[in-house]
Amino acid sequence: PEHLSFRSLSSMKNTIVAELFLSAFVCYLAAVLGSWILLRAVEIHVTFTQLLMFFPVISIMATISFTPGGIGIQEASWFGVLVYLGVEPQQVAEFVVVRRIIFESVLFTLCTIGYVTYATIPSK
Repeated sequence: PEHLSFRSLSSMKNTIVAELFLSAFVCYLAAVLGSWILLRAVEIHVTFTQLLMFFPVISIMATISFTPGGIGIQEASWFGVLVYLGVEPQQVAEFVVVRRIIFESVLFTLCTIGYVTYATIPSK
């Protein structure tokens, strides 16, 4: 099987590359939207545009973190961004704890569903 590389990307059909880009863009927007809804739920009022501007900073910090799952790094990034935007530190602390619990719970649930589905499909 051919391995995915930058060279193989250039030989792919443009439609496949466009589909990959579009799906990554939709996933990114879904993450931003989920965070924005959660911010609203804990009564932190930042605009969607502000979140779109600062979400890449948080994402990059989570990507280059050295801790498993970005534990602490993501929270510190959220804390810095939201305090910069004028949110009270106590509200930010509530948000980052709730966000971590909800997002990890969703991930655990999806992994469990995937495992159960995989384990129950008979092998050929």
